[in-house]
Amino acid sequence: MFGWVLFRSDTLTQALLFFKTMFGFSGAELANHPIGRYASHQVLVAIGLGAVFSAPVWRWGQEQLTKLTAAAPQKLQPPLRTIGALAEALVLIVLLLVSAAWLAGGTYNPFIYYRF
Repeated sequence: MFGWVLFRSDTLTQALLFFKTMFGFSGAELANHPIGRYASHQVLVAIGLGAVFSAPVWRWGQEQLTKLTAAAPQKLQPPLRTIGALAEALVLIVLLLVSAAWLAGGTYNPFIYYRF
């Protein structure tokens, strides 16, 4: 999107105005903007989390846990690996359940026999 702005703009000032508007700094209320109908707090949080976790954050966390386990005494390494694996599984299960609950709570499912 940023590249298209540079090709679309006639001047650098116009490009900066486009960038300012893209990030919501144009002074217009977001609720009056067409995107304001869709940009709820949940959507903004989801976009933010998607941006963070599209980077190798999960792999970085695993590497840090591996380094921490390797620095521990030899007797504690097997239990720490087991705890790490269980914590990873628990985080993934919680993430799945929260995502499913968010999707199910965001849909409207009327009772299909309401008019009968």
